[in-house]
Amino acid sequence: MFEKLENRYFFTGKLVLENEMHIGSGKGDGTTDALVVKDFNEKPFIPGSSVRGVLRSTIERIAASLGKNPCLLESDNCVTNSRDVLQKEFKKLLEKKNKAQIDAFLNNDSKICSVCRLFGSTVVASKIRITDLLLEEEKAEPSVRHGVAINRDTETAQDKAKFDFEVVPKESSFSFELIGENLTDDDLALLAVGIQEMMDGNFWLGGNTARGLGRCKLKGLAIKYFKGADGLKQYLTDKTLTSMPVKDFLNSIKSLVREEARYAQEDIE
Repeated sequence: MFEKLENRYFFTGKLVLENEMHIGSGKGDGTTDALVVKDFNEKPFIPGSSVRGVLRSTIERIAASLGKNPCLLESDNCVTNSRDVLQKEFKKLLEKKNKAQIDAFLNNDSKICSVCRLFGSTVVASKIRITDLLLEEEKAEPSVRHGVAINRDTETAQDKAKFDFEVVPKESSFSFELIGENLTDDDLALLAVGIQEMMDGNFWLGGNTARGLGRCKLKGLAIKYFKGADGLKQYLTDKTLTSMPVKDFLNSIKSLVREEARYAQEDIE
């Protein structure tokens, strides 16, 4: 499915914290119970895997509402989580080693969902990568927030259950880079849904989001790409890339909305 490089897209910008954020390192010290994750320079950073996970769940939730049928746990509409039938069918194709049949299976909406084709699964490689987001400011010192555990029965503070945790300050800015390869129009439309949510600030990272932490917003988005053999040759020789207007990219969302409207009309008829 990915033997040939058809295109590559570069999405860059900055992710700015609208509120304080806590992505835990799993460690504590003499000053706090829970330190935030830091790089080798002892600066806070955001793991690319954290952004990827939230981006995927955001797209899955919206795609489900638009009739795109992303796979759910123990679903029968995607081989990734199929309980039996589709997995057996796919294993038989692998045993036959028929590339054409395998590709047809993986490109069939009733065999593997569009979200798994974009983000990858146990049977197909991911089309996107998100690099770790590094802090752009020289100084953005974390602070410590305090809290207490709540007893759900009495709805009061639990005795002797005080805790604290480190947070990255509001308005801290992190570099953002997402790279996509062999993206189809459908892939771009789904990705636009998630990116739009990030740009609108409907995106939360880390722990304690129910307390109001972790809200962030993507700013300064820029998109560049190359397509086809000629585009690849230019990129390899002199790093030439074509710019895509952000407006055009976000307009691809309309194709999902039109498709949902068409399915709804077919259901009525």
